[in-house]
Amino acid sequence: MTIGIVAFGPNAGVGIVAGLHTVETNGRGAIGGFVSLAALTEDGRLLRASIQDGGSKALFGTDVPTEIGQAKLVGLISSGPNRPEPLSDFIAAEPGVGIVTGHRMPQTRVDDGIALNALVLAKMKSGLHPQAAVDQVIAMYPDMDAGFLACST
Repeated sequence: MTIGIVAFGPNAGVGIVAGLHTVETNGRGAIGGFVSLAALTEDGRLLRASIQDGGSKALFGTDVPTEIGQAKLVGLISSGPNRPEPLSDFIAAEPGVGIVTGHRMPQTRVDDGIALNALVLAKMKSGLHPQAAVDQVIAMYPDMDAGFLACST
């Protein structure tokens, strides 16, 4: 099962990794494999972390790096192991705009070569509310095997 999570607020990074760990500890299925994470820091940086196998424990061990743990906007996607590289493509993120992650294959490229999640982010950057951006992309590509979680800064 593919898991997408976005968190906003103080220590969002710690919360989001703890949430994934809880799912991996208590759930069953295609979990505990790849993780792709993006964090937007308060000072405007984009931080990324990813791993192909081992889930949240393999990603950071027992200590989430401070800058990621304290970030106020963090998104991740996770599922079974060994997904297409680069894993960073699974999450579209830009400082000052937001984060778009999702379910299944949000990084699928459409006719013009842009990834679906990047298209959602571009619509957000142009001023659309995240829900409106998601709705527009789904309406444009209703048969794509992707779902989206989007949060603006």
